[in-house]
Amino acid sequence: MTHNRTFWAVLSMVVGGLQAWDSGVLTAGSSVQILVGAGLLLAALSLVASDRWDVWTICLVIGAILLAWARWISPVSLNAVHLGLFVPAIYVLFVCRFEKQIAARQS
Repeated sequence: MTHNRTFWAVLSMVVGGLQAWDSGVLTAGSSVQILVGAGLLLAALSLVASDRWDVWTICLVIGAILLAWARWISPVSLNAVHLGLFVPAIYVLFVCRFEKQIAARQS
């Protein structure tokens, strides 16, 4: 299961990095780049570092807040930079759904 989460974390960072590049983060200031990187990295690393979906959800929310803050203070329009959190969000939703199905079958 760890290899599966590692794949999703790497995929999350690749998609998030491409989305940040496409949104124009490289032309923004360094503080905006740090906030975007931290938001994307937090969500991706939480998939590998924890086995609990509630920790993943908290990290996704914090990542979204960091990305919203970066978008708010950026002089450059960071359109759709939040799409970088799409991959870990989908993973968390699928894991939550499958855990409920497995628990229902076992009871």
